[in-house]
Order: sequence, then structure tokens, then C-alpha cells
Amino acid sequence: MSDAGRTDRNATAIPVRSGIGLRAPHCREIIDSGPDIGWVEVHSENYFGDGGQPHHFLERIRADYPLSLHGVGLGLGSSDPLDVEHVR
Repeated sequence: MSDAGRTDRNATAIPVRSGIGLRAPHCREIIDSGPDIGWVEVHSENYFGDGGQPHHFLERIRADYPLSLHGVGLGLGSSDPLDVEHVR
């Protein structure tokens, strides 16, 4: 069977069900209540720094939910050239 027709999923697959955009004010609620959501989306740039509370919360949440990373600062849809430093 081709990959397009496969029904099994590996551990890193994003489920085909509703997810949410993770925002800092909601982290504690998600950790404490464990809502029935399929995945969480995060803006990659919010986690470019080293450690701290945002990274702690993200590690806790990703233990229970798959992550979808959304890099908003790369600007692939713009007419500007690729920002190689941002990619690094």
C-alpha cells in the first residue's frame, strides 16, 4: 500500500482531529486539566531562547500532545530572500 493510503500512524503523527494554538495564558490550564484535544500548535519563535518557564510548560504539554510548529518569522510567502540567519 502506498504511504497515501496508510492508516497506521507513527508516534510523531499529528492526529486528524481538532487542535489549538498554544498561548502562554493557557499553559497552566492545559497542564492541570488535560483537555481532550488532538494537538497543539506553537509559534517556534516563542521558544528560541534558552530554558525558563515557557520551555518548562512546553515540555510538560508535549509529553501529552503532539506539537505542530508554526514559524511565523521566516516569511516564506514574501518576496524577500530567505533569511538564512533566522533558519539557523
